[in-house]
Amino acid sequence: VFTIFTITIADGVDIISVSLGRDEAANFTRDAVAIGSFHAMEKGILTVQSAGKSGPRPLTVGSVAPWILTVAAATTDCKIIDKVVLGNGNTLITGKFLSSILYISNFAHIIEI
Repeated sequence: VFTIFTITIADGVDIISVSLGRDEAANFTRDAVAIGSFHAMEKGILTVQSAGKSGPRPLTVGSVAPWILTVAAATTDCKIIDKVVLGNGNTLITGKFLSSILYISNFAHIIEI
């Protein structure tokens, strides 16, 4: 994993997406993704990583390094309120998390098999 980070950083990418996850958080000194992403962050490269695959229990997020943008899915519908200022000056004040509303079966009609 660390070798891939080294090669990717040398390639000069802007973002690294890592779809590897642990069942629980590891010490940063033993986590190849945390170490590699730290070196990427030092070069101005954002690393995005999956949170993990072992929820929905407490303390099951495997990606906890503060320099990684961690993403996850959930089954709890909630409203997320935040302010985002777009490049054109428009401001978004609210968003909606729709995981419990959108099911794959709702989209079956758009999938060709």
